[in-house]
Amino acid sequence: MRKAAVVLYTRRMERLSAMNSDRQSTGVGGAVKMTMKGRGARVLAIVLGLLLLGFALGLHPVVEHHDLTCPPGTVARYVSVAYWAVQCEPSEGSSQATTVPTSRYIGLFLTNVNIRVFDMDFLADNFNGPGMNVSR
Repeated sequence: MRKAAVVLYTRRMERLSAMNSDRQSTGVGGAVKMTMKGRGARVLAIVLGLLLLGFALGLHPVVEHHDLTCPPGTVARYVSVAYWAVQCEPSEGSSQATTVPTSRYIGLFLTNVNIRVFDMDFLADNFNGPGMNVSR
């Protein structure tokens, strides 16, 4: 009777050991590898930490995409050296409605600490990298 109890205990311990080895496997140097559940928790913690940091720093993305649409019978003409100075003027012939881009801009700012991460104006081909004391 006692021998049967020892055999059952041994088998039970082997099954528990096998289940634990499935959950965690030991890599080189004896370090325990993360399971999928542990990786998910770590990724979630990192994402939440970055969101909180962005909120604390005042993360402010800016995306501008504006066009000027001239009605039929008019045409868009530049009225200045500035690339964005456009107005609709009557055309000699009949024309369809025309659309001209006036703003293509993206930027990322940290408003609470007054830092520009980057900003890019695609119409002027102007790219600005990180900068201090810059606000949008």
